[in-house]
Amino acid sequence: MMASWTGQLFAVRALRQDKTGVLIGPVSFEHRGDRIIARFNLVLTGGKPGDLLPRHSVIYAMTTAWRQEGRDWRCYNAHWENKV
Repeated sequence: MMASWTGQLFAVRALRQDKTGVLIGPVSFEHRGDRIIARFNLVLTGGKPGDLLPRHSVIYAMTTAWRQEGRDWRCYNAHWENKV
């Protein structure tokens, strides 16, 4: 669901010729065997190219769950809440 939602968001912003920024952090990790839970804040900003400051921003509290599959880490769950 997250990939579909974010893809649609970026497509709309690109069509409107908006500038989108992403800030992430700080990140905390909790190891659970072969899995990791990552918690962090994600800030999305937007405005027109050339703007000195972003016109819009939203802050999300993110929690993602990862498992190791061979040598790779795969996200198998993501949850976010609007912090505003």
